[in-house]
This record gives sequence, C-alpha cells and structure tokens, in this order.
Amino acid sequence: MYKALLFLALPLMLILTGCPLGDDYPLGEKSDSKVDTSILGTWSNDLDSAEVKKVLIEPLDAEKVKVTVLEKREAYVEVVEVFYGWFTEVNKQKFIFLQDVNDESAQYYTYGYSINKKKMKTFDMGFLIAYFESVTSTEEYRKEVSELLNTYDTFSTEVNWKKEK
Repeated sequence: MYKALLFLALPLMLILTGCPLGDDYPLGEKSDSKVDTSILGTWSNDLDSAEVKKVLIEPLDAEKVKVTVLEKREAYVEVVEVFYGWFTEVNKQKFIFLQDVNDESAQYYTYGYSINKKKMKTFDMGFLIAYFESVTSTEEYRKEVSELLNTYDTFSTEVNWKKEK
C-alpha cells in the first residue's frame, strides 16, 4: 500500500515542486566512484519543464567530475551553478550524485541516467529521502533505491539530452 501511494504521489510532487530534492546521503561512496567517460562533454535538452537547458561535464580526477550549468530556465532555483559529481550503480542502473563545489556539507542531487552514443536520458532520484524516514545512511539509501528499481520502470519525468561536444 505504501509503495502504491508513493508511486501515485511522485508525479504530483514533481509537478508542484518543479525542482529536484536534495538528499542527506550520497547514493554511493565517493571513494568507490569511477568517472563514466561517456558522460563527459556538453549536453543540452529541449524540454521546457526541465530546469537546466545545457550543462558541461568535465573530469577532475579518476573519481569525480565537475558539472557546470551553462544555461538554465526560469524554474532553476539553485543558487549554485557548479557541482562535483560522483558515480555509482544500483541494480545495473547508472547514477550520478552531485554536490555544491563550495560546500562539502551540502545535500546531494541524485540522477539516474543512461547513454546511447550522443543521447542521454536522466531522471531525478531526490524524492526518495522525503518518503523513506528509515534512510539514515548511504547503505539504506541504496537498499531503498534497489527495491524501487525492482518495482518501477521510472521515477520521474525523463529528460532527453543531446551531446553537443
């Protein structure tokens, strides 16, 4: 019953908030991250409801990337436009989790993604913490995401990106 309510509430929450929710815990351990080189470059999308129109993803080292918001839309509410990003997988689904470059205690923004040549699909995972009070660690967060991935095909509106460079 709880999962059914969650599934029904997600679209409404995304429509009302129009922005990703921050997570207190990363979906993976930063030290276990390995940069996915297929995500590097400049990406843009044409979805009017997406907060970000264009991003640049650059490698910083073997574990993390720098994500710079190059163009944003009116719905963008973040103060910061530059994030560090780390990578993890849950049930073979790839994720990137982002954090403000200027604040190591800032919340994380987590996105699932898939890449096929010069096309990328992303979806926001930030809603999970709001619905699972039991999440008090990265390990518990991963467990909840794993269970949801086994239950649902997607969690929010997908954003389709095209690689420019």
